[in-house]
Amino acid sequence: MSTFKTAFVRVYVPIKAMIGKLICGAFSVLPLQDKVVFSNFSGKCYGDNPRYISEKLHENNPDIQIVWLQHKGYSFDVPDYVKVVQWPSVDMFYELATAKVWVDSHSKPVYIWKRKGQFYIETWHGGLGMKKIELDAEEQFDYGYLATTKHNVKLADLFISNCTWLSELYRRAFQYKGEILECGYPKNDIFFQNDNSRVQTKVRKQLGLHEDERIVLYAPTFRNGGDHSWFDIDLDRLYQELIRKYNGKWTVLVKLHPMMMHEGKVLFQQNDHIKDVSAYPDMQELIIATDVYITDYSSGIFDFSFLKRMGLLYASDYQKYQKEQRELYWDLRELPFPFADDMDELIANIDQFDECTYKQALEDYYDLVGLKESGSAAEQIAELILKKIRR
Repeated sequence: MSTFKTAFVRVYVPIKAMIGKLICGAFSVLPLQDKVVFSNFSGKCYGDNPRYISEKLHENNPDIQIVWLQHKGYSFDVPDYVKVVQWPSVDMFYELATAKVWVDSHSKPVYIWKRKGQFYIETWHGGLGMKKIELDAEEQFDYGYLATTKHNVKLADLFISNCTWLSELYRRAFQYKGEILECGYPKNDIFFQNDNSRVQTKVRKQLGLHEDERIVLYAPTFRNGGDHSWFDIDLDRLYQELIRKYNGKWTVLVKLHPMMMHEGKVLFQQNDHIKDVSAYPDMQELIIATDVYITDYSSGIFDFSFLKRMGLLYASDYQKYQKEQRELYWDLRELPFPFADDMDELIANIDQFDECTYKQALEDYYDLVGLKESGSAAEQIAELILKKIRR
């Protein structure tokens, strides 16, 4: 960031925070209501942990009003019982100021302030992850981003964690000193259900796939800048290898990160067996339907690992990414997922995949990070929200 822009942001952020505090203060004279305001990815998506909490809360307590913030310029479908409010807007400030509980998977901006008597649950969105975040990667973020992080931490009353490793990360990378609930991630409850055949059928039907069609999902993370050279995976070769190795019908699905979901036409060509599913609203449902998962640095592969199906890492820019984009918490070659930095190695990892060795490596890793997935996280948080509302 240029010196001028940095100086401008350092002045602009406090002004924005002050104006927001005045607006929030004006609404604080209104009584609090039995209402919960949810947001995910700064209002861009209906999904992740907040979605699963929202749906469980309504299932258990349909009398509680549920509001979702939707960022200007984005749209998403919600159940009939959900009230959608545009972000930013006067209505947004009103709903936030009069709700007893907030739930968010990302940081609240500096112009949003909490009032006495409100309870804010920060679910975060990564869980187990690879990329260094917040103050662990302080030099890679600008003043505005870090100011937002610090403001959000001051607002939060509770962080949700799915392992001791993540709880320690909250303490260090966020400098968070409040309460942490190690109940697992609500979005991961779905992986511990006895029967997910309904979800699998739903995904295949919506994507126009046959019931017996197997899926390989490629879900890379985003890169800053306009360089697309990292997207060099040979999807056709991948498709042919899976047919050769496992026979049957296969389809390659590509799910791009929300920050680059509109770049599919630039990155690859769709055909009968390669489809862009970046707009599919629920990543966890896609994961349930997936037989083979491939990513570079995305935390989604840890969610997928609970199914014990083949998870692979492919990152041809491994060294460059750490120097120019983001440092990582883990050496990718030491994770349970077979790693490749070129197509030949990726094909070899598929050909030589050993399921027993893989499953044992996953269990060892879960022990290392102190995994706390319970399969009932959404239920626990919904009960906690009800207590906060009824108190």
